[in-house]
Amino acid sequence: MLLVVLSTSHLFFKEGLMKALKAVIFDMDGLMFDTEKVGYEQTKRAADELGLDYDIEVFKGYLGTNEQETLAYIRKHYSGQPQVDDFITLTSQYIEEALADPNNIDDKKGLYDLLDYLRSRQIKRYIASSSRRDEIIRNLEGKGIADYFEGLVAGNEVQRAKPDPEIYLKAFGLTQLQNKQEVLVLEDSKNGVRAAYQAGLPVLTVPDLIAADEEVRDKAVAVKESLEEVISYIESEYS
Repeated sequence: MLLVVLSTSHLFFKEGLMKALKAVIFDMDGLMFDTEKVGYEQTKRAADELGLDYDIEVFKGYLGTNEQETLAYIRKHYSGQPQVDDFITLTSQYIEEALADPNNIDDKKGLYDLLDYLRSRQIKRYIASSSRRDEIIRNLEGKGIADYFEGLVAGNEVQRAKPDPEIYLKAFGLTQLQNKQEVLVLEDSKNGVRAAYQAGLPVLTVPDLIAADEEVRDKAVAVKESLEEVISYIESEYS
């Protein structure tokens, strides 16, 4: 008997059981590590020192994009402000200093249990992050989890940042799978959810600094409070 299961905007087909999950693609900042909070705090610190108005709404405008897109957004937002170059320089300095030691970065709850679970079931793990490759590797090696991942795509390795689907299409290519329904993307930001959705990949979101709105809930297969809830989701939705 052919069963049809509708989960928000994604349609899954199964005969008796859901298709097996063969790969999970992780975002990094805000999903695996609490780096977005650090980024916001250090950017706000730089803005305050230079007398620029900066708040969470400005941060939301570029959250989840790569370095190039972030700089373009900031230059446009503060167009005409003489402090903009100093703001960019000071922000980069503060963030680099704050994130230089991965041991100073908090892990997201449930990360290690999820990685162990996926490895034990031979479900491959990949990363698609807007951060630079060297930043991703620094965090993975610093946390001792680099060998959990089969591959990664970094923000400086794509032409178009999230919400463009390019980074997730490249990550899907790394899996060497043919069926996108055998892959699950884990994201925390709206731009990330949009990117995965446009790539045709099921995406589960664990919101970080910004709660899931109607668009995110419509595009995601599920919204969870933490990575701790992902294991139970996988066991209930996949064979």
